Amino acid sequence: MLGDPVDYPDAMKAFRYANEAMLIQRKRTLIKNGVDENAINDEEIRWYPFQLAFILQELPSFIDKHDADRNLVDLLWFPTGGGKTEAYLGIAAFAIFYRRLNNSSDDGVTVIMRYTLRLLTLQQFERASMLICACELLREKYNIGGSEISIGLWVGGKLTPNKLEEARRSLTKQQRGDSPESEGDPVQIKVCPWCGQRLGAENYSVDMKQKRMIIRCSNPDCKFHTAENGLPVHIIDDEIYENLPDFIVATVDKFAQIPLSDKPATLFGISSGKNPPDLIIQDELHLISGPLGTMVGIYEAAITKLCEKNGIGAKIIASTATIRNAGNQILELYGKDFRQFPPQGINAKDSYFAVESKPEQRPARKYFGVMGIGLTATTTLIRVNAALLYATRYLEASGFDDEIIDNFWTITDYFNSLRELGGASTQIRDDVQSRFSYLAKTKFADLKPVVNPDVSYDNIVELTSRMDNSKITDVIQDRLKRGYHDGQHKDVYDFVLASNMISVGVDVGRLGIMVVTGQPKTNAEYIQASSRVGRDNPGMVVTVYNANRSRDRSHYEQFLKYHSALYRYVEATSLTPFADRARDRGLHALYVSLCRYLVPDMLSNESALAYNPENPDVKKVQDIILDYVDKVDYEEEDSVIKELEDIEDLWAQEATGDLVYSDRFGRKKSLLKSDISNDRFRTMNSMRNVDAQSGIYLLGRKK
Repeated sequence: MLGDPVDYPDAMKAFRYANEAMLIQRKRTLIKNGVDENAINDEEIRWYPFQLAFILQELPSFIDKHDADRNLVDLLWFPTGGGKTEAYLGIAAFAIFYRRLNNSSDDGVTVIMRYTLRLLTLQQFERASMLICACELLREKYNIGGSEISIGLWVGGKLTPNKLEEARRSLTKQQRGDSPESEGDPVQIKVCPWCGQRLGAENYSVDMKQKRMIIRCSNPDCKFHTAENGLPVHIIDDEIYENLPDFIVATVDKFAQIPLSDKPATLFGISSGKNPPDLIIQDELHLISGPLGTMVGIYEAAITKLCEKNGIGAKIIASTATIRNAGNQILELYGKDFRQFPPQGINAKDSYFAVESKPEQRPARKYFGVMGIGLTATTTLIRVNAALLYATRYLEASGFDDEIIDNFWTITDYFNSLRELGGASTQIRDDVQSRFSYLAKTKFADLKPVVNPDVSYDNIVELTSRMDNSKITDVIQDRLKRGYHDGQHKDVYDFVLASNMISVGVDVGRLGIMVVTGQPKTNAEYIQASSRVGRDNPGMVVTVYNANRSRDRSHYEQFLKYHSALYRYVEATSLTPFADRARDRGLHALYVSLCRYLVPDMLSNESALAYNPENPDVKKVQDIILDYVDKVDYEEEDSVIKELEDIEDLWAQEATGDLVYSDRFGRKKSLLKSDISNDRFRTMNSMRNVDAQSGIYLLGRKK
């Protein structure tokens, strides 16, 4: 427990600044959503009780780094759309301000927020960017020392270029009018996070002298139109390593680069002279499971150690709405105990910090189940979509307010596989439109007012992993947010056809209707996907069951019981970071990472040759790994010891001639090989490359 607040003046200042930053962020969000700035009442913008309680609970971990709670993983477990993001963004703002107030020159990476999916990363980066813009303005307002408070998007090269020179070439092409590359597009910020102005390639430029890409808002009234370096945002790897943003939003896949490169060392303060990050945020914890979670668990042993200084590690905060067996998952991921917030009470509807609201108090979702008897699943899906299309357009004909019409205008269709989605795409464009016209001309012909049957509603987008990165950014940041107004709907999507990509990261308040085709594979997936609608307004979810699938029939028969307690049926997740197959793919990467980053004079690419298994610092690396394994899965300790000895022997044998850690061009001998080779040091370039693909050739038998 902390003493009198007077003893911690910097903490009190940081708390006030963090609150002011969150207030500004919330106001800017409302303004971007079309609310008149003069109509906003600051007194009505306030924390939910659970958010404020969670923030206050976390403060001692930053104010007193020796506090016992610093070593706990705090899990924020709250229903989807409840406000988890704002809670941990408030903590992030406090951590940034408190670090600056303690030491104005300590302006390295303070917060790392990690996600598993590019769609989720882009969505949350947009929200965090607005907060960082507010923090930077407050830094100037209160004369807080240090460099610019900024944010970085640290993701794979398929999403953004890794090099500034690559970014400059791409921008030059786009500014000439050429289409952006399908991979590595530097124009990832399509909308100004501060004022909502649309941004294009013409708003981007590369300053090689400053080693940064400058994004300048074109709105003359925007505060970041006249700012010296534009928006405080970095999205190219080169500029992230050079400028060290206070807040980094990353995909977990990016951490596969740690053993392959020495550049990420700057993020952990190893080669930059800064302190390591103070806070790690893992949103959507339930996604770190299965094969992905297993590989992340191995690399996490390195990240946990690299964020440590003088025996003090980073505070870890995780959040999710759908998880079971959280204690074991967190132990296997981080080797730490956890604390859940809010703690479970005796009444599921009242946890003290949160009380189940009534439908008239907060938006609610209605769930409907449809199963066609004697009809194919395709016919049922067509008829459900056509009926919803007619009903939503009837709102327009009836003269409802634009806000109500917009809430139900875009129909989101969720599919369990790309195969199902591909087949439905043609049906939505043709069969659903035909069925809509039939309903308007026959069954509902006498219904007043009349819906025009000849209007074609074919503004459709597919939101799947098959989309180009540049297009998916444009859809999420801009086009999906365009709403119906004043009878205009040309730019508004009529249908969004989505895979499980939409189940996390899409937080668009105007979406109100979803059609789920077949029961999703997991209950967590069903909860997450269906919660994409009805977040700001009442929503409706229609699940279309296939009568030919026994699992679908079972869910249809138990529909009321199942939906009355959805969260009860969430499956437990599992991961095994030090199991045999996982060790084979990742143990050497963990060992090389720790040797490279922690042993003096072994960081540079050429230093692979300096490996000496008898070096006392190298021997400490093995102790670090074994201590971690003892916490996570002590039964595998003997196997880990044996494999570490094999890795040491093989590295010592390789340490001759012109050995380097990694050479993509094959000019020198690489210790870390391609992940499709059969070498013991084959190293993944992404957490998802768990298995290589194999070709199958069918040979005819000779007669």
